Amino acid sequence: MAKCVEDGDKRISDMGRMFFAELATKDNAVYNHFVDVFSLLSMDETVEEDSFRRIVRFLAGFVEKDKHAKNLASKLAARLPRCESERQWNDVAFALGLLQHKDDEITRVVGEGFRVVSASA
Repeated sequence: MAKCVEDGDKRISDMGRMFFAELATKDNAVYNHFVDVFSLLSMDETVEEDSFRRIVRFLAGFVEKDKHAKNLASKLAARLPRCESERQWNDVAFALGLLQHKDDEITRVVGEGFRVVSASA
C-alpha cells in the first residue's frame, strides 16, 4: 500500500495517501507499523531511492509524539550494524534524519558513515 503513494496514476496515489491519513487516526497504527513498512520498502529493489525517500518522508509525517520518534529511532539505529550495503545504510540514515530523536550515540554512529567490514576466514 505504501508504494501506491508513489504510483504514476494520480488517483491511486491520492487513494494511497488518503488510506494512510485515515490509518493515522487509528491508535498509532502508522507508528506501530512504520518499521515493518520501512523494512519492506528498503528491501524492495524495484523501489527507486527517490520514491523510497518520498514515501518514508510521507509516513514519518504521521509520527507526531516525541516518545514515538525516539522509539522508532532506537529501532532503526539498531539496524545500522546489520546493514550489508551502502543503500541499506543510507535508507536507515535518511529515516533517522526525519525523526526528532536527540540521541547523541545515534548521531555519532550515523556521522561515522557506512563501513564495509570483511572478516578473514
